[in-house]
Amino acid sequence: MSFINDLVMDIYYSYRLGNDAKLDECLYADIRGGEQPRIRRRDELPRKSESKTRIIVISDTHQRHDVIGDLPEGDIFIHAGDVFMSSQRVSHSRGVKNLKEFNEWLGSVRCRRRIVVSGNHDGVMQALGTKGVQEVLSNATYLENSSTNVGDLKIWGSPLSHGRSRNDAFQSGEFYEATRNEALCSTDVDILVTHGPCFQLQDTMRPALHIW
Repeated sequence: MSFINDLVMDIYYSYRLGNDAKLDECLYADIRGGEQPRIRRRDELPRKSESKTRIIVISDTHQRHDVIGDLPEGDIFIHAGDVFMSSQRVSHSRGVKNLKEFNEWLGSVRCRRRIVVSGNHDGVMQALGTKGVQEVLSNATYLENSSTNVGDLKIWGSPLSHGRSRNDAFQSGEFYEATRNEALCSTDVDILVTHGPCFQLQDTMRPALHIW
């Protein structure tokens, strides 16, 4: 029965999201250079400078990471959540298989460090737990109310978000309180990564950059 359900959901996702919408534009910002963020074609981006840290940020790929195309070369890659379209409607085994496929794609991203947080659509990742997700994502560092250092930068990540969707992973009141308590204990954070805006965390941690 789970196989039939997985097959039906595969067809539904393909119909709803499509398979051939490759994107060739991105939002580019040179923070040190004082350039205002603007939409640019990927093939028009300046070459990566050795004197600056280039961060490549994406989120909400919803199992369509394979149609994004080649991402620019960078130093740090950050995926800010929603790897899945809906992990509530597929079997756990299919969800883990999809996560392994996502990990293979991560290996192709041209950044020396890759960082991933979950989102409210990522129920499979919530069920696996931090350790279980990290075991699958061998090509990235998984952050769940935790931090990692990349050179001189301290990056703290959380899957926290707020909403009324049926996809409500990491949105319980208990998880919010746990996240808030962890944030109060975290200091000297340079980059905060959350799935949703979470401005209260931003006000608490006061990072130089908040990605969501």
